[in-house]
Amino acid sequence: MDDIEIVEFELGGEHYALDIQLVREIVEMKPITEIPRTPPYIKGIMNLRGEITTILSLNHLLSIADQSDGERKIIVL
Repeated sequence: MDDIEIVEFELGGEHYALDIQLVREIVEMKPITEIPRTPPYIKGIMNLRGEITTILSLNHLLSIADQSDGERKIIVL
C-alpha cells in the first residue's frame, strides 16, 4: 500500500485532512474583497501575488458554525 501525505486542519472544533497532492499552497489570511449577489459560500476574492483567487467558505459548505475567536486563519489553495 502506498503512503499518502496529508495536510491536517481544524474547522469548527473538528479535524479534517486533505491529500497533499490536492493542495497547491497554504497562505495566511489576507484581505478578502466581498462580491455582491454571490452565493453565501463564496467569501469573495483576493489578490495573491497578482492572481485573483476566489475564496470559498468551508464553514458554510459543510454547515459548520464559525468559531474562529481571533485565532490564526489560513487559506488552503
